Amino acid sequence: VLSLLLNWGHRWPCTPVSIMAHSQGNLIVSNALMQYSALMSGRAKTTDPALAALIARGPAKIHVFAVASPAMSWPTNSFISVHSYWHRYDPVTAMSGGRNMRGTLQGNGTITSWGFGHSLSTYLDDKPLVDSVCRYLGLKPPSLAAR
Repeated sequence: VLSLLLNWGHRWPCTPVSIMAHSQGNLIVSNALMQYSALMSGRAKTTDPALAALIARGPAKIHVFAVASPAMSWPTNSFISVHSYWHRYDPVTAMSGGRNMRGTLQGNGTITSWGFGHSLSTYLDDKPLVDSVCRYLGLKPPSLAAR
């Protein structure tokens, strides 16, 4: 993920770069974005000239749709935004140590259902989640497409 963002972030055809991650994918994306954030903000240094040239271009704008995330933290800065989606009784999201609940209170998290399901298909069957992602991407939500 880090390599993809460094090498392709500025060449991506749409802005911001949108990433949707489910479950463990959130842990991978969160770790990569922590490294990306450190490199782009100058908190991490490199002696590799090729990497320094990629960093010199500046950060790409990135938006993450974190579905059923157990990630404990995400980077916070002006070029990365994260919106969490979770089911109230999903045991995996509980592993985030309450991060999803705080996200909801801060306006960047959505309790999409009171269900127990954790599978991606359970989340994709969740109308508020799909409608929210579609609206953010500027697409017509499937619930309105038939009208």
